Amino acid sequence: MTLKRTLVALLLALAALCFVAGCAERSRGLLAADYTKMSNDDLQRYYDRLNDEIDHEEIPPGPGFGIGIGMGMFEHGVGGALGAGTTGPRYVARDLRMRRSDVRRELESRGLTP
Repeated sequence: MTLKRTLVALLLALAALCFVAGCAERSRGLLAADYTKMSNDDLQRYYDRLNDEIDHEEIPPGPGFGIGIGMGMFEHGVGGALGAGTTGPRYVARDLRMRRSDVRRELESRGLTP
């Protein structure tokens, strides 16, 4: 029975890692764009996409309840933990926020309103 729980916990951890990696890949695509060479219209659309991505990354899917699962190996065995609480932002999209600030300054330098 313990082996079964361990395998389930490992599979859940792997699924969570894949989800986070997918979100990070999408953000990297936005951060790779060279906004200084964009036309005014493209720059405005890029700014809007940054806002949308920040909203997507930082706002949880809905209000409610979150569950966390943890595992650890000890000297004489394996242990697990289950935690629960209210959901909050998954993380702060710091790189996206910094890029949005840079793009806002670029828009303003071109005389455009973000």
